[in-house]
Amino acid sequence: MYGYLNRVLKMDLTTGGWEVLPLVPEYVRRYIGGRGLGARYLWDLLPPGTEPFARENVAVMMTGPFTGTEVYSCQKYEWVTKSPLTGSYLCSNCGGMLGVNLRRAGYDGLILTGAAQKPAYLYIDGDTVELRDAAELWGKSVSRAQALLRERAGSEAAVGCIGPAAEPPRAVRFAGFFDGQRSAGRGGLGAVLGSKLLKGIAIVPGHREVPVFDRQGLDQLLPDLARELKRDRITGDVLGSVGTMLWIDTLALNGLLPAHNYQRVASYAEIRGRLDSETYRSQFAQLPAGEEGAHSVHCYRCPLQSAKLCTPDRGGSRGKQVRGPEFQSAWALGINCGLLDYQPIIAAFAACNEHGIDAISLGGTIGFAMECCQRGLLDRERIARDYDGLQLNWGDCEAVLGMVGIIAERRGWLGELLADGVRAAAERIPESVDFALHVKGMEFPSYDPRGVWSMALAYATGCRGACHLKSWTIDAEYSAANGNPTSVEGKAEMVIDAENVRAVIDSALVCTFASRTISEAWMKSLVQMVMGLELEIDACGREICNLERGLALREGISTLDDGLPFRIREEPLCGGDYDGVRIGGDNFERMLAEYYALRGWESEGAPVLERLSGDL
Repeated sequence: MYGYLNRVLKMDLTTGGWEVLPLVPEYVRRYIGGRGLGARYLWDLLPPGTEPFARENVAVMMTGPFTGTEVYSCQKYEWVTKSPLTGSYLCSNCGGMLGVNLRRAGYDGLILTGAAQKPAYLYIDGDTVELRDAAELWGKSVSRAQALLRERAGSEAAVGCIGPAAEPPRAVRFAGFFDGQRSAGRGGLGAVLGSKLLKGIAIVPGHREVPVFDRQGLDQLLPDLARELKRDRITGDVLGSVGTMLWIDTLALNGLLPAHNYQRVASYAEIRGRLDSETYRSQFAQLPAGEEGAHSVHCYRCPLQSAKLCTPDRGGSRGKQVRGPEFQSAWALGINCGLLDYQPIIAAFAACNEHGIDAISLGGTIGFAMECCQRGLLDRERIARDYDGLQLNWGDCEAVLGMVGIIAERRGWLGELLADGVRAAAERIPESVDFALHVKGMEFPSYDPRGVWSMALAYATGCRGACHLKSWTIDAEYSAANGNPTSVEGKAEMVIDAENVRAVIDSALVCTFASRTISEAWMKSLVQMVMGLELEIDACGREICNLERGLALREGISTLDDGLPFRIREEPLCGGDYDGVRIGGDNFERMLAEYYALRGWESEGAPVLERLSGDL
């Protein structure tokens, strides 16, 4: 078997026992690795109907065929589990070095079952696999816990951990897992690991090498790939200059940048000179490493340098170099909450990372709470009285910074109300349901789909909830000849095509940003060189999406959950090029019906599950 070591480490956290399982060749052929292969192991090992915080829940960490090889921009790893935020299937990938070190230690994947008896961390050094005491790490921030893990495991070890927000009894349902300053953020993986009392993982690199089918061919191919990545304007220039903040300009210029919990969109004139990419570049990106500012950093074997290091001027990380700002966090903690200043956004994002929570869900939850205050559904006087004068007003930087700690710590009644996410909060405030922005429990990201209807369908049908990463259609919408982003025609096919490709990208663990350069042709060539397989991308992606749909159905998701919030479905967009555009229930149902028909998911519930199960 090429592209893999044929070894998966299965760890029983309850007993501390472990075993090494061989990979199933048929699984590798059908699902490639990463997201697809992880989903297959979850299908096999997760007892149907398991509660996310039950010890029977399973967490799978899976590498891809290129992880640990010389292939550029393909070194991530994927986590798969049952989400406490959505109550269904979750996949979430992560940068950092744990995946690379896992391969070097001799394993392709890690399966976690059971739950530890007391706080522990997992130590892996080749054939030495141990659960070690984490009492001193429990309750520590992400950066402090990682530092302690490195002291114990050695400077060469890769380490990852959860933050205090993921630990019981806080168990914030959108807590993540952090590898350095990278994270598997969305959906609550961190809270699942916290329920298992697993604080972290430390992996010492060994000297195992991934077998490659055509070494000479790969060596000849990689220089061409490097040139392609450098030649592309986005991957070769813009990401290195302004990072992911380039998309804040793009959305504002196209009338798709939501503000104030999607009540309107922000214009470019509104953010210009305050939160646009040029302001970011002039304030941070030009400063060299070592100064109090930002510089570019990158994942292992990735030349893109899309991430930045900055120094916040306030908050608990004041004066320290931290990762950020990223576009999604700048939107969620910034524009979505009416905040148009980089420094408090950087500070709030740093606080999210130290507590160990997802900034997108947190920002969506804060924006929801601010609108509840705006509409008189939350008592402003009570909040001010109980939380040291806190005022949940749009654009109040102290409110955003304060809410990070309140939610992460489940502090008082307001923290308890919001720490389970927007859906759970709206269930306790019925009048807020129409503007509770989530799908299947996962909060919305930063693209207003009322101006790009294919993204509305993508959010509704997303395997893990409202997600822009599982079916990116915006480029296709704007490059299509005579296309109309606000019509129903062709949207189902567009979403399915994008979902299938993205499923393969995530299974091969190609960087999201690099995937604009590492095209389908490149992926086929790389899979052939490394694995010796002929990759049929559409067929492979379709099989992975069917598997994930089967998992979702088995865990209780139905077509009733493939919907949109009232605000997105029925309220017209306010501002920008698409001012007044409304999707409407009839249009949405037409797109959804066509999507089901093209997918072959026409029937509801058990019949579809039985058919999908029979294909596995």
